[in-house]
Amino acid sequence: MFCRNMTSSSQPNPPRNQLSRRRTLLATALTVLVAATLPLFWHSLGWPPLGLVLKHGLPPSGGPTGRTLNLEGVLFVELRPGYFLMGSHDLCTHGDLVGRICSPLGLPWGNQPKHGTEECPPRWVEISSPFWIAATEVTVASHQRLLRLESVAGAGNNFRNHPVCLSHLDAQRACDALSASQQFDFRLPTEAEWEYACRAGSQARFSSGDNEQQFQEMAWYISNSTMRSHAVGTRSPNLWGLYDMHGNFWEWCTDIWCADPRRLPTDGSAWTEDHAELRVIKGGSWDAPPHFCRSATRLAFSGQSLFRNVGFRPVFTLGAQR
Repeated sequence: MFCRNMTSSSQPNPPRNQLSRRRTLLATALTVLVAATLPLFWHSLGWPPLGLVLKHGLPPSGGPTGRTLNLEGVLFVELRPGYFLMGSHDLCTHGDLVGRICSPLGLPWGNQPKHGTEECPPRWVEISSPFWIAATEVTVASHQRLLRLESVAGAGNNFRNHPVCLSHLDAQRACDALSASQQFDFRLPTEAEWEYACRAGSQARFSSGDNEQQFQEMAWYISNSTMRSHAVGTRSPNLWGLYDMHGNFWEWCTDIWCADPRRLPTDGSAWTEDHAELRVIKGGSWDAPPHFCRSATRLAFSGQSLFRNVGFRPVFTLGAQR
């Protein structure tokens, strides 16, 4: 009798197909939860977007293809497509992990990043097409050949291999003159292309790293320039074979100035809105301290003005053949 009562009061086990259904629902819920939170967690760690990793690999790819061209005395190096972290955390608060996760969601928890300079927050930028870039700044002599000039005002023979001083407008005209004599359309680099080439795969302050001793070997700047410009290509190149990306002369980019990096494109293209008279310069110069020669440094100069320490290096895109 006792055994009969125990048997009658026990609950039947759930059918096997019902247990299988519950496990499937639980697995689906966990998968959806992970899929929804993984991109946010990945982004909060500052890692590159998954799409770029799947397309280009990890770590960030890029670099020279090994092909070079010498056109009108200007040596060009071809760079592969890839991606890189543009800008810097200098003078910015990076925040903690909780704050970086909550910030995109508008939640108030954690120590959230704070931005307040023209260089941050850093952002992952893709260079989707190969392009050619001058290995050095355009010199006085090369500029004379481009425009078929007898001489350049104020430029003696001692300065023929020094960077040429040009306004943004005249640098564009020089690119047009080079295009007229060749089979490619030359232009000024976008800010993203310039920094991609300057960093040469480095996320440090300089393409050589954070060590200023190694930086001195690559750049003419206030501490070693004797307060004057120098012939191009006389310091060490970066890992991609490009000279004077740090120091010697500031270099024009094609971009119109935008003070908020969060508005800038991440596809390697130029910013073309806002005040057209202000243009981006990069790289520092012979009279600049190291801070202004960093890869991420960006300033706004009037594109119609001529400065004694601002020049250019042209680029052309592989698909822009005429």
